[in-house]
Amino acid sequence: MRKYLKFKGYPLHTPICKVGEGYEPALFRALLSFPSSNSKAPPVSVNQLAVVDKNEQFNVELMHETKTKKSTTNFNDDGKGTKKIWKIVSFNLVEIPIEEYGIFYSGDSYIISYVSPQIKNGIIYYWLGNHSTIDEKGAAAAYVSKIDENDFKGKSVQIRIIQSKEPEHFLKLFNDSIVILKGGVDSGFKSTSKAKKLDYVQNQK
Repeated sequence: MRKYLKFKGYPLHTPICKVGEGYEPALFRALLSFPSSNSKAPPVSVNQLAVVDKNEQFNVELMHETKTKKSTTNFNDDGKGTKKIWKIVSFNLVEIPIEEYGIFYSGDSYIISYVSPQIKNGIIYYWLGNHSTIDEKGAAAAYVSKIDENDFKGKSVQIRIIQSKEPEHFLKLFNDSIVILKGGVDSGFKSTSKAKKLDYVQNQK
C-alpha cells in the first residue's frame, strides 16, 4: 500500500479500503453511479453498461461495466406489504406522509423500506432523482445502511434505483404507477427549484 501511495503521490496517511467486486457498499455505489443492484449479491452479467446520472461528474469509462439480472429485483410478492418512506432534507431523514406515497421529485432522494410475509427480512429501496445532488445521494446511501442495521439487523436487501429505471416490484408498491414532479427541496450544498411541475407518470400496465 505504501508503494502505491508513493507512486500516486498521495500522503502516506491516506486511508485505503479494499472493496470486492459485486459487494460494493451502498455509499460506494451511489457516489460512483453504479447500476441498480442487490448489494449482497455477486454480479451475474458483464455485458451491459451501467446507468449514468447526468448530475454526477465521473469518468465512467474506467468503471466495471456490470449489471445484475432482472430477476434480482423481481420478487414473489404483490407489493401489498408494509412500507415506510423518507426523503433526504439537508442531510436529515424526513418521513413522508402516507398521502404523498407514490409522488417523487426529480431533485430529491428517497428511501423506501418494505416488509411482507413473503419478504420477512425486508427490502430497502433508495430512489435517486435525476437532479438530486451528489451530497443527497451520498446521505441516502448512508441512511440505508443505518436503517438496515437498526430495523433489519443487517439482513435486508438494498436496491438502488435511478429515476426512470424503476423495477417492476418497486412499482407494485404503488399500484403499478408513480408520479414524478420536477423540482425538490433545498440541498445542503445546492438549491433546487421548489416549483411543482409534472415531469412524467411511470405506469407498468
